[in-house]
Amino acid sequence: MCMFYVMDACALIAFLRDELGADVVTAILKCAKQGKAEICMNSINLLEVYYGCCSYFEGCCALGLLAA
Repeated sequence: MCMFYVMDACALIAFLRDELGADVVTAILKCAKQGKAEICMNSINLLEVYYGCCSYFEGCCALGLLAA
């Protein structure tokens, strides 16, 4: 059975900054990579993550982080 997750901006930002809850997001991403889970994210939340990355990681790195 494949699990389905809806990722929000706070969860992904916590993962990128290695904050509280990053381990949970890591586990979900690993499951998705193995084909055991599906993840979706609203485009507005993705833009919020991009904006947060630009602020936190100084713009130039933001696209690289999201591409990974």
